[in-house]
Amino acid sequence: MHKTASGAVEKMNFYQVTNISNSLNILKKKGFIIIGFDGNSNLDIYQKKYLFFEKKIAFMFGSEESGLRELTKKNSDYILKIPIKNIESLNVSNAVTSVMTFYNYLISFKESKKLGE
Repeated sequence: MHKTASGAVEKMNFYQVTNISNSLNILKKKGFIIIGFDGNSNLDIYQKKYLFFEKKIAFMFGSEESGLRELTKKNSDYILKIPIKNIESLNVSNAVTSVMTFYNYLISFKESKKLGE
């Protein structure tokens, strides 16, 4: 899939890990904030958009049926939802696309304000 995919896959870092909980703790020690996504959260990405300006962020997305595991939620710094109307949930690829588009918009907006545009 990677070879046929178009877009930013060559610009992203992917890591395969055996223990997500341990990996999250390592990321935290390296200064990352961990943002998990769950449709049942009381907080949405608009309410916490300032988090997207952090230098080091690790986004966590759960499986399409069961979402994030409880231990992953516990080890996340924030659990946010993507606000959508009239739809129960998004599949993982759509959730990632939504979050990355929102992230890119916020960063681009912030940079354009610095340039005075």
